[in-house]
Amino acid sequence: MKDYYEHEFRYDDIETSENKVYFSLFDTVELPEGETILDIGCGNGASSIPLINSRSRYIGADFAFNPLSYAKQHFPQELWVNCSGEALPFSDGLFDKIFFMGSLEHFPNISKGISEAIRCLKGNGTIYILVPNKYFPPFLLTGGTTQPQELLLSLANWKKLLAKNGLTTVSVGYDRGRNFSTRSVREFLRWFLIKLFNYFPLSLRYQFFFECKVDARKLSTS
Repeated sequence: MKDYYEHEFRYDDIETSENKVYFSLFDTVELPEGETILDIGCGNGASSIPLINSRSRYIGADFAFNPLSYAKQHFPQELWVNCSGEALPFSDGLFDKIFFMGSLEHFPNISKGISEAIRCLKGNGTIYILVPNKYFPPFLLTGGTTQPQELLLSLANWKKLLAKNGLTTVSVGYDRGRNFSTRSVREFLRWFLIKLFNYFPLSLRYQFFFECKVDARKLSTS
């Protein structure tokens, strides 16, 4: 999987990156001055620009060296850390907010990834998680996406998985899709379907955006 993100997954185009679709998701997230935030699976930083430009202190972490090097070149003022999300090199209780923006579903051990995030989170901190929907109709027709090692679950089963690992769901948003600026028929169809299913129930939408707190029982045993 690491080879895919080092060499096959496009990481050298920040301006037109489809990751800009994530920008609207951050509109509901408060990023005040004085907070420290961690972006796990940050890639080249394209999806993180609102976080980078916020008043909070931003730290990006990714296991793929090449995208991270690209991020360092374009955003040298930030701290970029090459590491596994399952073994974070940070002290306990360091971060106010932690983000998994389309990364957690690729972890070999999702439970370990969540456990590490909880360890590094302050007691009253928040974890934000963007994950794909198994029942997004185009996925049902095509068998999923082209990315390796990607877990697809329903809304209910994502909630269960997060709860099993000590996270309480505060709210669930969804990926509304980027503005139309695509350059191929395939991209147009993808954009059109995401926009179309925005009018359907939440359980059929493309990706879920979870806002989570650590379960009090988990905190008491930490």
